[in-house]
Amino acid sequence: MNKRMWCMLLVFGLVWVAVPADALVGGSAIRKMVSELVELIARKSPGAADDLAKLGGEKALKELTEQIAETAGEKGLKQLQGLVAEHGVSAVKALKTNPGRLLQALDHIPASLQKQAISALNYSPDVLNRLIATYGPDALLAAVKHPGIGTEVMEKLGREGMEAALKLEKRDLMRLHRLSPNLSQLEAARRSPVMDMLLKAPERTLSLLERHPNVLMTAAGVAVLINYRDALLGGSDRVQNPDGTWEVTSRPGMLERTVGKFLESEPVKTGIILIFSVLGLIIFMRGLISMWAAVQRQRMNQRKIRSSTVPPEENASGNPC
Repeated sequence: MNKRMWCMLLVFGLVWVAVPADALVGGSAIRKMVSELVELIARKSPGAADDLAKLGGEKALKELTEQIAETAGEKGLKQLQGLVAEHGVSAVKALKTNPGRLLQALDHIPASLQKQAISALNYSPDVLNRLIATYGPDALLAAVKHPGIGTEVMEKLGREGMEAALKLEKRDLMRLHRLSPNLSQLEAARRSPVMDMLLKAPERTLSLLERHPNVLMTAAGVAVLINYRDALLGGSDRVQNPDGTWEVTSRPGMLERTVGKFLESEPVKTGIILIFSVLGLIIFMRGLISMWAAVQRQRMNQRKIRSSTVPPEENASGNPC
């Protein structure tokens, strides 16, 4: 065998190792996958053929499969197969706009929330595509955790809105949503510390902003809020124990410190003890009076009962009265 033949065999061997089997067989693997997906869709819902036809039929399914094979490889195809088997044509519709990116985002979602994630992608595909492209897969998780309101908060407050949607409970996020128009008007340098306060102490910060919404309307108000955030809101510190574990210790705010010092002062302690002593004595005396009155009523009732049971006396002549 000449030298040229050895070179050709070597090149062919390298290609065989480096190129995936799906690429070597051309479109046969893709066609097989498309057929399997069509079967899964039909098995999931007998009437899904019309929905698939509206999306472009097998041609659209073939394009989707090719894009996923190119961007995510065999792993992506297996993921696509699992999603179609579970959610039918809805999964195809959700992935159609940007298969590679959206498949990665869905892979980031817990299995228990996959259905809600696909519904969200089908409900507002353009908005969520933009948010996922800008902020990553967490944007989809935030939208799923708080349907509707999470997306709106992210649109107004950007990445900080996404972090808030991931960390806050629904009630607090709804309160933030009402404040978001004013917060969105703040420049990033001023909004960031306020959002940091809000995530660390949501109840206190939201209550403060709800009571004084105008504090966000001026630069001076925001500056005061930022400068006094520790004094006004307190918060919590994360400290490491000698064994390497971590714990959160609370740090009281100005109001808590003021009330605490007031209650710990000796005159106040003495006054509180005196007040409770007098109240206790009054309650005790009222109890005694109530008991004495009850005993007297019982004695009177017993006398009435005895007097009503005595037979009538006969008169002196021996005739009954």
